[in-house]
Amino acid sequence: MKVNLKIFVLFLTITTAFAESPPKGNGLNNGKAVDEKEHAAPEGVEIKNLWQHWVHSREEEKGSNAKEKIFRPAKSKVFPPSRFRMAYRFSPDGNCESMFLHPTDRHGFKPGKWEIDESDKTVLKIIDEGKTLSFRIVELSKDVLRLAPVEPNR
Repeated sequence: MKVNLKIFVLFLTITTAFAESPPKGNGLNNGKAVDEKEHAAPEGVEIKNLWQHWVHSREEEKGSNAKEKIFRPAKSKVFPPSRFRMAYRFSPDGNCESMFLHPTDRHGFKPGKWEIDESDKTVLKIIDEGKTLSFRIVELSKDVLRLAPVEPNR
């Protein structure tokens, strides 16, 4: 039992370290101010709210929310223990990082890009290792990011 407790404490320590890591990026694009028009969001959505560390809060995805992915800011609450919990760090310059689970259960962030779809300003695209995931922004505020997968991903 002591071994399992030690593993659990180690897991919580690692999870907390990831949750408290600030997003990378300084709000500048090669020394130039970020052009917000480049990442225009749906009308009424403040895109600046995206620029933070978001953690998947799947416990909230029940009932009518079951088809949407709900994310909360990393520091907003203590998330229940989980083998893997998706997380994103979005920067104003169009860069992002996404959490990945290595086959050996090692967790880490890998670099990618994000953009708002030019033809549909409600679609957020996350480009990672040559693959693009597309999500419709259902809600975006400083406290919640609610995404609906767009099929097929483009």
